[in-house]
Amino acid sequence: MANYAGMFTNKSFKATISSYCNQIGWKIEHIEENLAVLVFQMESGQTQTLFVVRHESTLEFSVPSEASFASFEEIPDTLSSILMQRNRVRRYGFWCIMEIENRYVFTVMHNAEMSLLSIEYFAIIVQALLEECDQFERALKQMFEETGTDTEEPFDWDLLLKSGLAFLLGALMGSDSDIS
Repeated sequence: MANYAGMFTNKSFKATISSYCNQIGWKIEHIEENLAVLVFQMESGQTQTLFVVRHESTLEFSVPSEASFASFEEIPDTLSSILMQRNRVRRYGFWCIMEIENRYVFTVMHNAEMSLLSIEYFAIIVQALLEECDQFERALKQMFEETGTDTEEPFDWDLLLKSGLAFLLGALMGSDSDIS
């Protein structure tokens, strides 16, 4: 088994990420010694931003969703439960809550050991996270439309989820895009 860890040292992170993205045909929005930001225009018309952060022996991939909350207490339990259920069927990536710019944001992320990160594995992870976040946001938007909810904050997440719960569950749990 190949060991790719040496390709992601402090000095080679930028070169390796740049090389991988160049070979795949992806444009890097921003890159530093331990951080890369890639922006993708999805087929749905939405834009997704992927972050790759270098840690000691792992790379953290993350795609923040549009679902964000001003405080931890505002996070709807039902939505958290749906995403935790979604985690159990995912091979690549998991849902979590990250604090980003003083907001609590549902984010799909994946941690990968650098020693295993071939270009193929890199591409699989990136595509799985992008597709998952895009699917989640499309489901939320469609739920807003189905329930006639204005997408401008503030709105009552609990009421929205109660009225659109069956739709959201079907949209997310009915599709296991990265499971084969």
